[in-house]
Amino acid sequence: MRAEQNANSTAKMTTLNMTKDLVEPIKSGKILATIDQQGWLQGFEVVDSLWLYKTNANIFGGDQPVFYRPTLVNKDNTDMLTQYMGRGTR
Repeated sequence: MRAEQNANSTAKMTTLNMTKDLVEPIKSGKILATIDQQGWLQGFEVVDSLWLYKTNANIFGGDQPVFYRPTLVNKDNTDMLTQYMGRGTR
């Protein structure tokens, strides 16, 4: 954001990897959006699925791949996600 300001640019900015530091710039429109890759979910679900299979023979997705997709975060949904970012699970 400093580079954009120093260059007097009117470029629109997006970024990757949602953090709580991006909440205010997204809300104010300084950053249009970011991608939340949901790394916590990806790591948790792998371990959870292994544990469920070992303890109960559960198989997620009917023995097919289970896909996780990143979420586009913008000013429309930032408020909903803020509480989760504060506890480190988003």
